[in-house]
Amino acid sequence: MPSVNTVNVVSAIPAEVWEREKPPGLELNFLHTSVPVEADWHVVYGLRTQLKIPNRPGHILFVAPEPPEIRRYNLAVLARYRAVLGPGFDYVKNLDNYRFTSGIAPWWVGVTSSTATHYEGIDGSLKLDRAAISRLQAPAAEKISVIVSDKARTPLQAQRLRLVEYLSAKISDLEVFGVGHNPIGDKAAALAVSRYHLAVENSLHPGYWTEKLADPILMGCAVFYGGHPSYSNDLPGGGVTVIDPFDPESAYRTIGESLSAGYWAGSAEGIMRNKASLLSTRSFHRVIEKEVMGLSSSGPKRTQTRMPAHHPESRWKKLVDPLYKRL
Repeated sequence: MPSVNTVNVVSAIPAEVWEREKPPGLELNFLHTSVPVEADWHVVYGLRTQLKIPNRPGHILFVAPEPPEIRRYNLAVLARYRAVLGPGFDYVKNLDNYRFTSGIAPWWVGVTSSTATHYEGIDGSLKLDRAAISRLQAPAAEKISVIVSDKARTPLQAQRLRLVEYLSAKISDLEVFGVGHNPIGDKAAALAVSRYHLAVENSLHPGYWTEKLADPILMGCAVFYGGHPSYSNDLPGGGVTVIDPFDPESAYRTIGESLSAGYWAGSAEGIMRNKASLLSTRSFHRVIEKEVMGLSSSGPKRTQTRMPAHHPESRWKKLVDPLYKRL
C-alpha cells in the first residue's frame, strides 16, 4: 500500500460543501482548495483552466464529472494525468489512463444559492451539515416535488421541461419548484416536505448519476428517476424507480400507480439503506481514497507540473463562454 498522507482536491466548489461530506475513519487527509497547494496527491475536479501543480504528473488525477453534452475535456490534456476518473463517457473511455468511476458529484441540498450554477451564488453558509442530514426526519406529505431550471441545452434537459409540463396537467399533487415556478434558494425547501421526488438527469451515461439523485435520498424521499439504470450498482437499497422521460404517458402511469399504492411506506427501509451508503461507502471521499490508494507511489513528489488549459483562449471562446453559462 502506498505511503500517502494528503490529497488536495482542486475545484471551483467551495471547500465547506466538500468538507461536510467527509465520513469518519478516512485513511487519507483531504484538503479542498480552488488553487493547488502542497500535497502528496492532487485531484483536479473538472477544471479546464491552466494549472501549476506542486507535484509530479504521476501523482495528479483528473475527475471528469460533466457529460459531453454539457462540457468536453481536451483528450490531449487528460492524457497527461496519472489517471482520469469519470463515468462511462464514450469519448474518454479509450484513454490509457481512464478509470471508470461513478457517482462522483457533491451534495447540494442544504446549500443556499442564488443562481442556477450552485457554487457561483453560494452565500457561504450550510443550512445542513453532515450531522443534521444524518438525523433528519423523513418527509410527511404524500406529494411529489420536482425542481426544474429553464435549461434546455441537452436533449434530456429539453425533454425534462416537456415532461414536467405534461405531468403538471395530470397530477394534482405535483409541486414544481425552480425558475419560472416557485423559486427556492435551497433544495431542502422542497425535499423536506414531499415524500416523493421526480429527478431527471442532464444526460444518460453508464455510471453518471449526480446530486439530482443523491439529494432526495439524503432527505428521505422516494425518487422517480430519469437517469441511467446503472445507478443501482452503487445504490441498490430501494426507493428509486426508473422512468423514461421520453415517454411521458408511461411515466405518468408509473408515478400515479406508485402514489396510489403508498410506494414510499413500502420503500422506507430501502431509502435509509441508500442514504447510509451515501453517507459512508458512496461518499465522494471514500471513492477517491480507494482510487488513490490503488495507484502505486514512487519517486520524488515535490516538483512542479504545468497542466495547460483544455481549450486555449480565443476571441471566439471569449464570446461563446458567457452564453454557455446562461444556458
